[in-house]
Amino acid sequence: MATDPVSAIVRLNAMTAARDKMCRLVQYISRFVWYYLQKHGYSADFVTRFRQLEVAISTARKLFRIGKSIDVLQSAAATLHHPDLLVRCTLTFSKVNTALFLVFDHIVWGCRVGIFPNLSKDYWGRLSNRFWLVSLCALLLRDFYELKRLVGERMARRTTGTSRHGGGRPNLSSAVVSTCRQHPEVVLDSVKNLADLLLPLGNLDLLRTSPGVLGLCGTISSAIGTFVICDDRFKMRPS
Repeated sequence: MATDPVSAIVRLNAMTAARDKMCRLVQYISRFVWYYLQKHGYSADFVTRFRQLEVAISTARKLFRIGKSIDVLQSAAATLHHPDLLVRCTLTFSKVNTALFLVFDHIVWGCRVGIFPNLSKDYWGRLSNRFWLVSLCALLLRDFYELKRLVGERMARRTTGTSRHGGGRPNLSSAVVSTCRQHPEVVLDSVKNLADLLLPLGNLDLLRTSPGVLGLCGTISSAIGTFVICDDRFKMRPS
């Protein structure tokens, strides 16, 4: 049976995204491991191996992402037509900032490999992290909005039900727990974005933390991202 070309492209893109998430997972595990080894007095050679692994994977991922900023901008154009104003604004704003983050990240890659020897890698790295931070803040605002909307709908249904049967006022905490159970995609996306948020905050020195904590946060967000790609039932829509 012939394979539909569009379906084949979609599967290929999904596989590419999954490979990037897996590489990202190894990258941040490596950061956590070398920090742990360094803190507990292991040999400098052993620590250096994991440091080099982290840098190598990070550099490779920057190369593989070249051109992805165009894809992100195209997806931003699609979100412009979403009927919900806040979702439309947060997603579009996030995607535009992600595209800019990727553009400046390409320059960082060029500095690392020597294509742009006269440019400051640290300057462009900090600039890209700023756009990444803004993008994540927009995504977290969307997550909070979705959770608030879903809890509000559940509270309204319970209020209607209890008024009909003469019951008491519905409990907010119970509604939040029930909503999180029925909509795990919102919870996973929120945890992923919160874990990711610490990375640009740490890179920009806006949050004092250790490479081990950043490595752990990156590991958590990468694991969630990989899981969501493998099982798209837990994917936020639209994204």
